Amino acid sequence: MNRVGSELHQHPMWRTLQDDVATNPGAATYNKGIINSYVTELNAYHKPDPDDSQRKYISELIANMKHADSDDVRSSLKTDLNTAIEGLIGDIALTRHNTFVIHNEYTKDVYGVLANNCTTNDRDNYVKSVVNLHEIINDVNQLADTP
Repeated sequence: MNRVGSELHQHPMWRTLQDDVATNPGAATYNKGIINSYVTELNAYHKPDPDDSQRKYISELIANMKHADSDDVRSSLKTDLNTAIEGLIGDIALTRHNTFVIHNEYTKDVYGVLANNCTTNDRDNYVKSVVNLHEIINDVNQLADTP
């Protein structure tokens, strides 16, 4: 099985993330007085919900792949897993696009500010979804490393 991040797992999100600033320049006006549009450390608000239906579904797929008794079953589950992860990445890309306006993208001075209609709660929900994806990718990579 390939690790997440290999060519098999590339997703159109990366193109979307590259284009999001071009499609929405100047959407934020300095966060409407909100100073903390960024996160310097994770806290309890960023912990993924273990009862999240997407997370449960992906965890089920991973567990089933671990115990698959044939290559056909494993291949089918792998396809389902890739589809689920791509959907999760797409959701995160959309949330990012709707929550932040990115400035100086592709430079060492990149930063994001909250969009006009967003709050720190929106930011925290976005961070939670990224942490959730990170944990799922770690689970998939552990499965890939298992003989």
